[in-house]
Amino acid sequence: MTHLGKRLITWFVGLAVAGGGLTFCLKLYDFIQTASRGDLPGFAFATVVSYFIVTVGFLCLALWAFVRGHYHDIEEPKYRLLKNEEEIDRQDAERLRAARPGAAR
Repeated sequence: MTHLGKRLITWFVGLAVAGGGLTFCLKLYDFIQTASRGDLPGFAFATVVSYFIVTVGFLCLALWAFVRGHYHDIEEPKYRLLKNEEEIDRQDAERLRAARPGAAR
């Protein structure tokens, strides 16, 4: 995939997420307006408020990860995992060779 194609996909996904966030904010505004008029039953109010609290928690977690730089190099963990896997395989192979009967020690 070309660099331009990757950029277009990134922008498309970003716009889709921003659109979803805007829709959520509009629904939240409608919810606040309805709750302030007293038209909302108590059980629905508690459910939506808890949903909102969880959403704010996830937003704070994502913001914390962004500020800490966790999204800076998203490819590095993949290579580190592969390197660790190779090291574990090498150690296992050495243990198997050492455990064979008649192996030189």
